[in-house]
Amino acid sequence: MKILQSFVNSILFIAALQLLSSCSTLYMANPCIDPIVFTKPAYHDSASVSNYVGGKLNRSEYLSQYESLTDNYFGQLYCFQTITNKYFNTSFGAFGYLGKVGVEENSITNYKSYFGGGVSADAQLNIPYMNFNFKPIGIKGSLLYEDGQYSQVRTDQLGGIGLYPDKFMGNISQTAGVDYQFRKSSMGLDISAGYSFMVPHMYMDFTYSVILNYSTPKFMIYLQRSSSVFMSNDDFVIGLNYRLR
Repeated sequence: MKILQSFVNSILFIAALQLLSSCSTLYMANPCIDPIVFTKPAYHDSASVSNYVGGKLNRSEYLSQYESLTDNYFGQLYCFQTITNKYFNTSFGAFGYLGKVGVEENSITNYKSYFGGGVSADAQLNIPYMNFNFKPIGIKGSLLYEDGQYSQVRTDQLGGIGLYPDKFMGNISQTAGVDYQFRKSSMGLDISAGYSFMVPHMYMDFTYSVILNYSTPKFMIYLQRSSSVFMSNDDFVIGLNYRLR
């Protein structure tokens, strides 16, 4: 009930905030939606532990305080470990990122830099059947910290109406997916839906993500499309994971 009450309060608060400022400045430039796209190797008769490094490039259309869309770019690097068993898998890792977002000032778009980092983890049920790996249900959690020039913009804009922006954001999402195994590679589709929330004030926002990936034993390349309701982010992502061992 407390979570539901917090979300209802967030909706009412953000609706009122729209009359005073851009609600996008309430949130961070990185929406914390699937910050790490984990590689899930196929199970081969025994549990396996795999270590990866990777990165992705993210481009967003970001709603400015004047209700116009501006560009938001960031690059992200990460490392993670995946543990694969026959009927479930788990992953956990850490990431860091650097980017810039367009901010409208006197009808002129100026780009402000930002940086941050965080951690992410997930767990999924896995059902192998013939050449398919079905992942009908899972849960994923992430937490990040963000600072930089854009953080100061958020402080200035929200300070004018008596608010102080949080620098921590979390996300909790339910996940599902399916992979098709070829002889030495696989293709997969993964989806997630959940909510991001600021810490400690718990302003919440619905989020979703769709990921298409192609994997070999050594690397995975993926395309990601994600979005949110209030943050006004429409994210287009391309990324690559490389297996260390």
